[in-house]
Formats: sequence, C-alpha cells, structure tokens
Amino acid sequence: MISPDLPLRRVALYARTATDIRTPNSVETQLATCRAYAQRQGWAIEMELSDKFLAGQSDDRPGFQDLCRAVESGAVDIVLFVSLDRLSRDLGLVRLLQRTATRMNVELHQVDYGKAQLLDLALLSAGDFKKLALRRAARMEEGARNTATSPSR
Repeated sequence: MISPDLPLRRVALYARTATDIRTPNSVETQLATCRAYAQRQGWAIEMELSDKFLAGQSDDRPGFQDLCRAVESGAVDIVLFVSLDRLSRDLGLVRLLQRTATRMNVELHQVDYGKAQLLDLALLSAGDFKKLALRRAARMEEGARNTATSPSR
C-alpha cells in the first residue's frame, strides 16, 4: 500500500523490438506489461518510450535518446523495462545509462527481476559474449567448409 505522505514515484517505461524479431514480444506487449507492473507498484507513469525494429547495439535510437535525456534531467525516478536486453544489447550503453541513473538517483527496474543491479549487467555481458563466440565459431566453421570445397587453382 502506498503511504499518502510519500510522493508518487515518476516512471519512464521503455520497450524495444529487434530488427529480426517482430513478434511475440512486441513493443506494445512490453509496454502493456510495464504499465501493469508500474500500476501495481503505485508509480506514476510519466512517459512511455519505445524503439521498433532497431538494433540494440546502437544508441542511435530516438526512444533510447529520449530516455537518456529524461534520466539526465531528473524527469523520472525510475526507468522500467521488461528485461535488460530490451534496454540495449551493448553492455557499455547499459553501463553508461546505469552510471547516469545512479548519479541522478534514478532506479533501473526489470519487470521480472525488480531493481537492476551490477550483477544483472554482468550476466547480460556474459550472455552477449557467449552469443558472439558462437557466431564467430559458426563463421569460422563456414569459412573452413568453403575453403575445403573450393576448387584448387
């Protein structure tokens, strides 16, 4: 229950869909999930920001830029998203936002796990490194296959 003496906490909702995944976790679904979570917490939704079909490795996303400005200006107390990978796929960008948020006393929250901690960032990083290693190994294997099947000159 919300205490009447405490001011409502202002929250920015953020959602992103990848360039290669257009469903089932659409921006609209993510925002609805965040909206319901914020309402259960008694938070005041100040803004809903999103980026559709934009790669998470770049900060060149209008919604993400607006989110960064909201955090930097102190316009919100909380940033809420479904999971860290929806915020960004680039650990450096997440870490930069987390540092700014900490400086501005803004909390980063994931719907499924609550307040994001540094351990969450480390796990995101480990997952990204694993994916990169798997992609690199697949490219190397494909290159070896192509070399082996190429006619000799």
